[in-house]
Amino acid sequence: MTIRTGKSGRYRYYSCANAQARGKSACSGLSVRMERLDEAVTSALCERVLDPSRLENLLREVGDRMQEVDSRDRGELLRVEAELAEAKLRLDRLHEAIEKGIVDASDAQFASRIAKATTDRDVAAVAKERIVARRVNGVDITPDKVVAFGAVMRDAITAGEIPFRKTYLRLLIDEIRVGKEVALIRGRNDRLRSRVAGGSPFDGGMVPTTVQEWRARRDSNP
Repeated sequence: MTIRTGKSGRYRYYSCANAQARGKSACSGLSVRMERLDEAVTSALCERVLDPSRLENLLREVGDRMQEVDSRDRGELLRVEAELAEAKLRLDRLHEAIEKGIVDASDAQFASRIAKATTDRDVAAVAKERIVARRVNGVDITPDKVVAFGAVMRDAITAGEIPFRKTYLRLLIDEIRVGKEVALIRGRNDRLRSRVAGGSPFDGGMVPTTVQEWRARRDSNP
């Protein structure tokens, strides 16, 4: 959607860019008063996400999922490390046999065994790297951090100049889909959790995992 004005600039709207560029044949188009949609989005975030009790529940759910994933990863890591150690041992023994003159390195069957052990080692090593890279350490989410973060963000997205408010909104929102009756807001709970843990809206990592959907104003138009 893009911004257009109406009635000599007195009103501003979010409108379908495709419809404006190509006409109604490309898209029937949707136009929503800018202040109406802005208010619906910020109100939904303040009431359904940034309220301390709701925010704490969202973060707890993310924390529980992170612990489940981390627990599975620990088991998988142990299995992969065992496979890696076994492949390395096989490879060492094969090379040792060559060094001691027990086998001829040019033997095709023996070369195949070395190639297989090398492949197994490399596959296990890559698997281990991936598991270690995605493992998520627990972060300290305290009640005071939840309350402080919620207060800062509620003020940031409801007060001040619009460009700054939209900058803060982008910290929480990945996408807003606007329909005739509802606006669907999508944001990542893991990103939200990392920013609360960091103690500042601009702190924390960016870990792509699950996507949590918040639906703006279920009982009214956007």
